Amino acid sequence: MPPMWVAVPDGPPEAAELTDPYESQLGGLPKVPQWAQFDKARAKCGVCGYPMYLLLQAFCPSEDLERIFLVFVCNTAACQKEPSKSWQAWRLQRQAPDDAEGQEGEDANSAEGADKGERNPSLCVTGHACPP
Repeated sequence: MPPMWVAVPDGPPEAAELTDPYESQLGGLPKVPQWAQFDKARAKCGVCGYPMYLLLQAFCPSEDLERIFLVFVCNTAACQKEPSKSWQAWRLQRQAPDDAEGQEGEDANSAEGADKGERNPSLCVTGHACPP
């Protein structure tokens, strides 16, 4: 069977790409935008209680939302026997900014943003109810 490419390498990442939360990545440490207020300590294994490892961070925008998916997994063999407790998938999202301020523009939690009727960012764990 021929190898399957997940991505096409185009050289080492530039310094800005290493800290940009809107760059997708496999492994490493999560790069979360300030508006998400996500604490990576929340990604703990439901079996052993230790912090999980980031498997995937994917920037998946839609027409009206900025979305980042984070997939965490525990690397302990014993924990893998209970995948519903040793894997977590998080969705970080907010309304996409209407202007060209950039992706780190206005904070959706600011008073000004609330006056415009913008939704606050959501944190959702797979298997749990998420706000609309």
